[in-house]
Amino acid sequence: MAVAVGEMYSFAVEDAILVWSLVPVRLSYGYDLAALLDDLVPLLEETRRAGFSDAEVFCGSATFSAEWRIVREGDSLRVVARWYSTLGNYESLLAERGDVVAPVRELIGEWAKELRRIVTDIQSRGWAWRTTTSSVAPRLCSPPPEPTTGHHTRGGPAAHRIFRSDAAPT
Repeated sequence: MAVAVGEMYSFAVEDAILVWSLVPVRLSYGYDLAALLDDLVPLLEETRRAGFSDAEVFCGSATFSAEWRIVREGDSLRVVARWYSTLGNYESLLAERGDVVAPVRELIGEWAKELRRIVTDIQSRGWAWRTTTSSVAPRLCSPPPEPTTGHHTRGGPAAHRIFRSDAAPT
């Protein structure tokens, strides 16, 4: 999947914005997201399992690198991040903002919007899935299961926004 994304999107034109505790982090589709997807997609799939407790992922490219530890807390996920490099040098500000906590459904839903775009673009070019990791993406694009308790999910338009948390940092 990473190779297809890297070949499909221009390195200088296509960007997504990851909003972390109200701090915008620019991610290039052709470079940063391409490097991130092969690790992130299986991790997001794993978070959907009822028995999921925690996992770590390292996301690294020349312009974006971070280590995220994701821990289940009931129907929510806590993302503990260590920021190493971002465009705009926001690492200190991101570290000050602390962890992000969001309902499982919301976190997966925000990433699924971007994955749907990527999967659609790959399919429109007639490219076929070659790895088992990439075959996870179409399944992940389906809506995640309903939460087991009455958790309210924040919503709203999220064009090119991967994840947002409007809540105060914890």
